[in-house]
Amino acid sequence: MTSYTTQVKYVSDQRNLQIIDQFEILDVDQNWQILYNRLKHTRKKTYNPNEKYIIHHYDTEFFLHNKGLFTENFKKIVSSLDIDPCRFIVFTNHRDSDYNWNYDTTDQNCYEVIETPFTDLLKTNTEILPIPKVAECNMHFCSVMGVSRCHRDKLSYFLLENNLVDKNYILYHKSDNSIVVNKNLDNKKHKNISKSQSQCDVSTLPPDCVTVVPQPFTRINQDWAQKSRLKSVTESVYSKKIIKSEKLQNYFDAPWYSKIFVDIVAETVFDYPHSFISEKTIKPIVMGRPFILVGASSTLTWLHELGFKTFNKWWHEDYDSIRDPHIRLQKVFQLVHEISNWSIDKCNSTLIDMHSVLEHNKQNYDKIWKNLI
Repeated sequence: MTSYTTQVKYVSDQRNLQIIDQFEILDVDQNWQILYNRLKHTRKKTYNPNEKYIIHHYDTEFFLHNKGLFTENFKKIVSSLDIDPCRFIVFTNHRDSDYNWNYDTTDQNCYEVIETPFTDLLKTNTEILPIPKVAECNMHFCSVMGVSRCHRDKLSYFLLENNLVDKNYILYHKSDNSIVVNKNLDNKKHKNISKSQSQCDVSTLPPDCVTVVPQPFTRINQDWAQKSRLKSVTESVYSKKIIKSEKLQNYFDAPWYSKIFVDIVAETVFDYPHSFISEKTIKPIVMGRPFILVGASSTLTWLHELGFKTFNKWWHEDYDSIRDPHIRLQKVFQLVHEISNWSIDKCNSTLIDMHSVLEHNKQNYDKIWKNLI
């Protein structure tokens, strides 16, 4: 990490913290030697009460069954160096995840967990992003997807099989670089994105750390696909070669928002034990568009708790409360299919009717963000 996040600076200033070091999970979850070396180098025999290590836990899964893959490995290293958990503050966008950090702690020496959906990716001056003109809306949806995941594959398959691609702007980044993109995008600008999870290097860790899990990264929200009651879709989607990938200059460089009605947000996780919000959910809020969430259950509930309004005045959002991932995804598909039958005139008139809610959400985001600066 080269600089403090806005959230860390805010908390640090309010509590007069002294930051010893800070770690981004994505930087250490494949190489535990980095974490071990830096903690070993900075550890002290005694600490002042305000001296803390900062852990950034954003946009990555770390759960393996009932205990965290990352937290298990992290705690083994911390324990081997005899550093108290209370030295650490965890900033996370995984709601109600403090249990996974403190499940084996019986005293008050706990990791401090601060939940916030706002990440460094959202350093955007939203005041210069007016809501796109309603009159320009001429497509029903956009769906911006990252690396291949089961729920995204199934969403793509659903759009294809129901002949809804022509009503969508679809961007799909696939990790093996094998696919191409929607005809509405400029092919000359597209770049491939490659993400891979390699095996953890534990060969140089001390003997008391050798139990760190030396296996490829495990995503819990992929497990349900193995016994899915929905059709397996990966080959069907990719063989048709009609979806493309385009790397955006930034997460809010989305000119197609002026042309679409609803953003189908394919979040990072789907079958997941905690509500989870990333820039994918914040983007339609900033851009002034409604959204349907293909994500973990109760994520809309978390947004409500944060002061945002959603769209149950115009369609059913009961999918958010469904825990079973199969039924929840089917409910989402039913909603997408229902809206796909709306006329463009109805989409535009609904956007006009939603204007106060869209403005409220944008202002609520601005207010929360400015409170963190």
